[in-house]
Amino acid sequence: MQSEPELTVDGALPGVVVEMTAPTALHDALRGTEGAAIPISVAGIAATIVMGCVALLMLGIQPIVLGGLQAAGRLSVPQMGQAATVETLALGVVSAGMAARVPHRGLRFWGLGSALLLLAANAMGVVTSGSGFVLSRALAGAAAGVIVWIAVGLITRRQDASRVNAIFLGAQALSQGAVAALAPMVLAPALGANSGLWVIAAGAALCLPLLLLIPGSLPELPAEIRRGAGLQISSLSGLASSLLLMGGIVGVWVYVEPIAHAIHIPERTISLSIAASLGAQVVGAMIIVAADRWVRPVAGLLATAAAFLAVTAAFAWPSSQAAFVVATVAFGLLWTAALALGMPLLIAADPTRRAPMYGPAATLLGSSLGPLAAGAFATDSNMKPALATAAVLFVLGAAATAVSAGTRPRPARSSS
Repeated sequence: MQSEPELTVDGALPGVVVEMTAPTALHDALRGTEGAAIPISVAGIAATIVMGCVALLMLGIQPIVLGGLQAAGRLSVPQMGQAATVETLALGVVSAGMAARVPHRGLRFWGLGSALLLLAANAMGVVTSGSGFVLSRALAGAAAGVIVWIAVGLITRRQDASRVNAIFLGAQALSQGAVAALAPMVLAPALGANSGLWVIAAGAALCLPLLLLIPGSLPELPAEIRRGAGLQISSLSGLASSLLLMGGIVGVWVYVEPIAHAIHIPERTISLSIAASLGAQVVGAMIIVAADRWVRPVAGLLATAAAFLAVTAAFAWPSSQAAFVVATVAFGLLWTAALALGMPLLIAADPTRRAPMYGPAATLLGSSLGPLAAGAFATDSNMKPALATAAVLFVLGAAATAVSAGTRPRPARSSS
């Protein structure tokens, strides 16, 4: 009896075909990574999800918070961009840097410090304007980056990491949408432009007792898994897939309103379409949770990329208001599905489950670079070049997904 790698001669392309067609559940794609998984209580995971949602809340309500402060005369338009950029950059850099260098020890200590810093940074934002407010967002981003590092670390070490991650994504969309909808109506009359900051500060305070529910540290990986540590072509390609797909997603999303205005869609219809798209993001996450045992991540991501191309074409050549609304809702549905499927792709590529720790940084970088690349080709009167750029990013994201699957080490099989 002799064992040999499943793919040594066949090459990468058959590996992709196997990933797409083999009658295996999503969990079977994660064979070889189980040694990195540990039991974490339901209460601990629930606390983790809430903490992660608090850390990422500002990313979903930035237009409301920053727009309100600009209208109140506390921020200039350039300072709005600076505040959004430094917070997103700090969040991504800190979460990625800690994933690379810091072992998961003293999680409650790290959580306590980051929650207090997040609370203080938002309190600082309440009383500052201009460059002082921009500094407060940099501090908030750094604090949020630590919380995201804790949350992603705990989620990726669960056996059902892909399912929990999909729940996390749905919870993010739900919390951001709820605050974006309710804060202007319920809190703004009393708290004014600071209402969003107070919500985040209250969330940071809520994180303090939740720290008691999470593990104090994560155990060392088994020796046989540690020997395989290090980002390989498969995991790097998986991260590139997340970056490119997210770049395409945000590269399209920033132009949804100008596209609607170009075909004379009423403002109320635009607002309802965007709200419905946010709701569809929650539905997309729920679908992945429900279909967790049947969805194949590679096939799912390739199908999602193809669907994004179709929706992008619908935006480029909208035939009617109804077509625009359908495309906008479909876009939201695909958004969280793509993010949720990225997690199992990365876990399967890296038995140490280290690669998924860089997932948030990859998606944040894609969120920044996508609009930048698409915007380089857009004009006030023609959005099609920007949409074409986003379409290229979707194609490249699909290619990176295929490379990740095709270069992944296969479990050994026996032959006589």
